[in-house]
Amino acid sequence: MPVRPASLATMSAAIAGAVRQDTDGAGATGTPRATLTFDSGHQQHIEGTGCHQVTEGSGRLVALSTDSDTTFVLFTGPHCQGSRILDTGQGTVEYSTPTAVGSVVLG
Repeated sequence: MPVRPASLATMSAAIAGAVRQDTDGAGATGTPRATLTFDSGHQQHIEGTGCHQVTEGSGRLVALSTDSDTTFVLFTGPHCQGSRILDTGQGTVEYSTPTAVGSVVLG
């Protein structure tokens, strides 16, 4: 059975988080954290690896901030599997056009 791209991104982010947490001291920073900032001014703080739903009614995403070693994957829908991937990366990202986001994976 082929692996869908959305599933692969979710698995990759989760695996990356698990590997980073298992590191014995060198470079390990603990639990991945992110702050999502919306055009409404609302901020959502997310902690831990895996898929997290964006708070409904928050508005559109204008910025995302993580530690430099935390990887994120943004999805259109409220579920990471089966939703379209919007963006992936590390660190802080600002969007010139507010973006509708349904969920995010941290790793």
